Amino acid sequence: MPYKNNDFFASVIDWLYQNYPLIYGAILAVLIAYVRLVYDGVDGRKKWIEAILCGALALAASSALDYFGLPQSLSPFIGGMIGFLGVEKLRAFSMAFFERRSKGNKE
Repeated sequence: MPYKNNDFFASVIDWLYQNYPLIYGAILAVLIAYVRLVYDGVDGRKKWIEAILCGALALAASSALDYFGLPQSLSPFIGGMIGFLGVEKLRAFSMAFFERRSKGNKE
């Protein structure tokens, strides 16, 4: 197959190699969230939806590590934490945080 060009596959592999901490963190969040929900006895689509949301949150949080001056190698740790805590707990934490911040600005 001398007429085939393998540049596409080389660029995909290069991109995966450069971004593997982000990808690994997101996949780890999905797996941990799914296993946690199976252990808790959650049925149906809820466990898949929450697991995917945990992966998306881990990917978003991992992308922000550079902004805070933290290394990308923390991505799996962040993903594991998000997967373990879950979407509901993170929502409760963030709502409490923003309520405290908004009350502090009013006084």
